[in-house]
Amino acid sequence: MNLDSMDLLIIEDNPGDVVLAKEILSQVERPVSIRVAEDGETALSMLDEHLPNMVLLDLNLPRISGQDVLRAIRENPKSHAGPVIVFSTSDAERDVVAAYDGGANCYITKPVDLDRFFKVVRSIENFWLDVVRLPAS
Repeated sequence: MNLDSMDLLIIEDNPGDVVLAKEILSQVERPVSIRVAEDGETALSMLDEHLPNMVLLDLNLPRISGQDVLRAIRENPKSHAGPVIVFSTSDAERDVVAAYDGGANCYITKPVDLDRFFKVVRSIENFWLDVVRLPAS
């Protein structure tokens, strides 16, 4: 990746998942700045204030759904190009299709097993921070 550091917005209402993701991402070599929005409304406000390099988005959010947040990100000319990774407990085909139709860059079903959760977040980190080249802004 061509960035020296990563600015990540995690949009997730489950505090346990946030803690785990932050713990895993704190172990990477590259500096990662992590902000968290616990609902869709807060996420949209945060995105208006500051655009991250990447968004990790849960679909099942209070106040404004993850699908609506995704739609708003993709409709905004300032944020439409940044990667959005849907990270949801849902494995329903309709959710997967709707996420890709809405412009998600990838869809990952959250594992319930702690060890598998760790491996999946590490694979997200490895792919998006080390393999993929992202625009600087």
